[in-house]
Amino acid sequence: MALLPSFVFPSSSSSSSSSSSVPSRTRRLAKLCIVLVVLMCAKSSLVFFISHLAYGQVNPLMLVQTSSDYRQMLYVTRNNYSHFVRDLIWRSVIRDWGGEGDYEQANTNRRPVRLEQWMIDKEPEYFKRLERAGMQFEIVRAPNNELFSWNKLLHSVCGNFFEDDATCKALDFRFGDAFNTTKTIRSEKRRKRIVWLSRGTNQRRAISNEKFVYNALKSAIPNMEYLIINSSILKKNPMVKQAEMFTDVDVLVSLHGAGLTNMLYMPEDSLVVEIMPKGYAKDTYMNFAKRLKLRYKRLTADADGDKGAKAGKVSLSTRTKYAFNSKEDKERKFKRDVIIKLHDYDIDSLRDMLSLEASKRK
Repeated sequence: MALLPSFVFPSSSSSSSSSSSVPSRTRRLAKLCIVLVVLMCAKSSLVFFISHLAYGQVNPLMLVQTSSDYRQMLYVTRNNYSHFVRDLIWRSVIRDWGGEGDYEQANTNRRPVRLEQWMIDKEPEYFKRLERAGMQFEIVRAPNNELFSWNKLLHSVCGNFFEDDATCKALDFRFGDAFNTTKTIRSEKRRKRIVWLSRGTNQRRAISNEKFVYNALKSAIPNMEYLIINSSILKKNPMVKQAEMFTDVDVLVSLHGAGLTNMLYMPEDSLVVEIMPKGYAKDTYMNFAKRLKLRYKRLTADADGDKGAKAGKVSLSTRTKYAFNSKEDKERKFKRDVIIKLHDYDIDSLRDMLSLEASKRK
């Protein structure tokens, strides 16, 4: 046996070394596997968390079945009352429920409004009110890329800014009727009601002398009923409560912003006055008012300061918020999100608009 090579019968020292090295490699491999599993779980958790922040009630697992355009719709509408109501729900109503006459008499293209379940779940009472007022809904399977892809929804129903007459069907249904709890009759004895929609302490987009303007109008035209609503408080209310606030408003005055979406609940032929920063123009709410059979007027105001129509006063919070946007997008939003000041001639223009409105019979 002594003549056999040493590799046949390895020494005890080499055998011990080999046996100790194998478990060591196994332990390292096991640790690596555990680390990989932990990282995969952490990644999945992060994806679920980000998906919840971005898409809300939507099941993140569902997102793998969606197009980027559908995900854009979720991202835009999930936390934005204006886009959810105006661009998702109202456009869906126009697409399916639009048409002249009663539902039974309407053309065959008219059908119950198709929505996904998560849309109803966002605030069920809102849709129950619409159902009690006569509207019908149909739940479709989610995700429905065909109906709710963002750009397709905008282009195929009324156009991006509600400008397309060809795809914007008439609607014999007023949303305000579903949320008017008092059913107030617009009689000649009641003073016309004006709502001034304030942006409160907003540091990005506001009217610097808003309180002065509001009080000046109240003094100049006392025969109207005035109500000021803070948009920052307004958006904290459920959709139903927001809707109820505007069902009996004759005049809505607001700086350009999402709060103007609430014109959806105003009575037909009411007046909307939009205050727009000079240098910025967008016809979304002008066209939306037209679709709702409302009257619309626009006041273009200078930037805060005494030198007139120079660039607006852009706040630090605005510059920070859009710091990573494209140059073109920043330029557009810097024109929109400014602090403006209404001068004497602006106040005179508003007073003339409201004086004429106060003198009209209901």
